[in-house]
Amino acid sequence: MMINQFAEKHKLRIARDECGDVIIRGKRGHLYFDGRTLCAMWADAPPMNRTRLQSLGAICWQGDIGSNTKGRRVQDAWVRGIGPEAYRLAIRMVGAKARRIMSPGQKAALERARLASPLIPIRTV
Repeated sequence: MMINQFAEKHKLRIARDECGDVIIRGKRGHLYFDGRTLCAMWADAPPMNRTRLQSLGAICWQGDIGSNTKGRRVQDAWVRGIGPEAYRLAIRMVGAKARRIMSPGQKAALERARLASPLIPIRTV
């Protein structure tokens, strides 16, 4: 599975990181694909239990716990080889939010509200 297919299936947004690699951003970390395996990475995230990281995948690494500029405890971590049964947990742990997809009824209501608004000019041509 590729990252585009994974993001579409789980209704997630894709972005590019500083290197130009395609990732799925989250509030606390991000998801990426290394070959055909899903991986997760956290930088300066709150400390996590090792058992929770091991429940995600085969290989995990945790950095030392340190302090950030505000004095909060932070830690770097990554997990490689996340299995399909742990996809939802990985999405939740990195803090990625699902895209909202509007139903046809919601789209029609939005269009009616746009047409009724005095702020949006109606095209006559």
